[in-house]
Amino acid sequence: MHDIRMIRDNPAQFDAAMARRGLSGVSEQVLALDADRRAKIAAAEAALAERNAASKEVGKAKASGDEAEFERLRALVAAKKEEIAKLEAEAKAEDEELRNLLMTLPNIMSDEVPEGPTKTTTRNSAGSARRRPSPSSRSSISRSRASRPAWISRPPRGFPARASWCSRARSRASTGR
Repeated sequence: MHDIRMIRDNPAQFDAAMARRGLSGVSEQVLALDADRRAKIAAAEAALAERNAASKEVGKAKASGDEAEFERLRALVAAKKEEIAKLEAEAKAEDEELRNLLMTLPNIMSDEVPEGPTKTTTRNSAGSARRRPSPSSRSSISRSRASRPAWISRPPRGFPARASWCSRARSRASTGR
């Protein structure tokens, strides 16, 4: 997933990197979603500060015995509480939308990756094509191991050497002991 701070700091560089992957103008969409999300978060924080200040005033109004001011401030606190919940829910929805957008974008290719179509042949470090064993040779190896009894292919626990165990097992199998 892409770092939103990097996109905010270098939108042109991000667009150039996405253009190499066949996408254009992606940073505008990402930055618009990010700006909306950040505005909702700032509004929620401002409403929270107002609610906290009104909560302090509620205590003072109650102590002074001013019932009208007490009820007005209590209603203001309740309204700010609903406003904060609404703004936080909207910010969370936009955050999820932004995260989903960033996760669907392809990774940025390294500058060392050449432009154009890629080769389909896999090469090793020496430059020659890799050879893989054919499926028939792999299955013959597994068949030969599977056809042996378990007591021949595995030594008992604590037995010192596999080679000596195999030779003893074979001699037992040939003698019938």
